[in-house]
Amino acid sequence: RWNPATGEKLEGIPVPALNVTCCVFGGKDMNELFITTARKDMSEEKLQEYPQAGGLFKVKTNVRGCESFPFKG
Repeated sequence: RWNPATGEKLEGIPVPALNVTCCVFGGKDMNELFITTARKDMSEEKLQEYPQAGGLFKVKTNVRGCESFPFKG
C-alpha cells in the first residue's frame, strides 16, 4: 500500500519469487489478493533459490479491493 498524498510505502506483501507480474483483488469479499509471478530468463541458480517463481499466490488482506473490468477489445 502507498500513501496517495506523499507516495510513501505503507505496507508490502512478500512473496517467494523475484518477478511479480500482476496482482488483482478477488474473493467473495474482495479482500484476497491474487499475485502472479514469472520465471522466464531466470538462471538455474535463481530458480533453485526461488523454486516457487512462476507461481500464483493468494493472500488474505485487511483491505478490500475494487472489482476490475475485463478488456473487451
